[in-house]
Amino acid sequence: MKLKDVNHIALIVSNFNVSKDFYVNKFGLKIIHQIDRPEKQSSILYLDAGNIILELFSFPFQAKTAIIQGRLVV
Repeated sequence: MKLKDVNHIALIVSNFNVSKDFYVNKFGLKIIHQIDRPEKQSSILYLDAGNIILELFSFPFQAKTAIIQGRLVV
């Protein structure tokens, strides 16, 4: 299968403010829109990365997971 186009990529980040600072102030991406959801203690940030949108998500309780040798480890 060959992808024709990619619209966006979503990243779950462990520290929303640090990640926002990095992508906006150091990497130079422009903010499209930010949604703060205090009732869920989470935020979503949409960034313009040229021909793709980068979405940063934060959640209060993120599972620490990894994929090791093809297996999901929690």
